[in-house]
Amino acid sequence: MFKKLPLELSILRELQVLDLRGCRLLENVDEIHEVTKLLILQISGAHFVEEIRDDLFEHMKDLRSLSLYEVGIKWLPASVLNQSELRWLILRNCPNLKQLCDFKLLKTKESAKQEVLSLAKLEVFDFFWFRLFHKYPDSLQTQIHFRILDLSGSAVNKLPRNISSLSHLLLSGCVELPKLPFTQGLQGLEELNLSDITF
Repeated sequence: MFKKLPLELSILRELQVLDLRGCRLLENVDEIHEVTKLLILQISGAHFVEEIRDDLFEHMKDLRSLSLYEVGIKWLPASVLNQSELRWLILRNCPNLKQLCDFKLLKTKESAKQEVLSLAKLEVFDFFWFRLFHKYPDSLQTQIHFRILDLSGSAVNKLPRNISSLSHLLLSGCVELPKLPFTQGLQGLEELNLSDITF
């Protein structure tokens, strides 16, 4: 078990897959920013990682999958928001996560007419047991077309508008939803999970 990633990690410039599951003593992941060719990054059990530097993913232009399980962050680093090749974004059971990103940063970018989100290829959006999540950034609702959306156990009270391409919609335990989701236009939907919801 280690609290920081080894410095030697920064020389692995060709590394494409980094699996940090079960690293429960890990406190800092800054060394990852040197590994710019990553395609897949998975971190789990890192409760002591409370903050990830905003520019960590800035040069990872080919990142396809980011999975954070039981990580202590309060929001995603800003550089995640402009990962144009990202297909999978999985944020499961992160107990401190209150919002998808820093809304102050989003407003600053919007005021400066800067690009806020560039996640056009995102297909899988998994926020399982994201108990504090209840609001989507407006840019997220208009720019992304999901294939799989899992909001099970979250506090959302409405769905994003751009869900016509969904094949799987998982809303188990979303008790804040006031009514049955509007399903017109979801002809390609293969799975709809509404368990443990009372409308």
